[in-house]
Amino acid sequence: MKSFFDGLENLNTGIIKLEKVLVCTCVLVMISIAFGQVILRNTLSMGLLWVEHLTRVLILWVTFLGASLASNEGRHISMDLITRYATGNKKKAFESLSSLIVIVCCYLLFMTSLDYIQIQRVNHVSQIWPGSPDWIYLLVIPYFFIITLFRSLIHIKHKIMNTN
Repeated sequence: MKSFFDGLENLNTGIIKLEKVLVCTCVLVMISIAFGQVILRNTLSMGLLWVEHLTRVLILWVTFLGASLASNEGRHISMDLITRYATGNKKKAFESLSSLIVIVCCYLLFMTSLDYIQIQRVNHVSQIWPGSPDWIYLLVIPYFFIITLFRSLIHIKHKIMNTN
């Protein structure tokens, strides 16, 4: 059982590294294209149409990837008011209960987001980037919910095993 949990921890560590690289890359690309757009508009009185669409997609991804990273650190949705004033075993119990509630909510939102993406896919919606299906860009939404669920399970494991 210990090796199973060690495997989950290693998987989570790898996901965190990938998410950090993706967030940094997305932010760097957003800054670069925004700067380039400003230069083009001020020097040549022109701009690139695709910059706005790409920025929209990158903001969506940075938001959800950043929230996913926050969930790893326990800085996501929680019942902070209750856990702040509790101590000892009561605090662990409230933190575990909070994680269980997050798990239930994330599961429901994960299933709903999959339905939403299916609707987008079936209806061939193309509003984020014209000519390209929206569902591809929206895949970060169910990813966020399933990863947050996964990390909440790890948080519960830490509370039960008295680690972290």
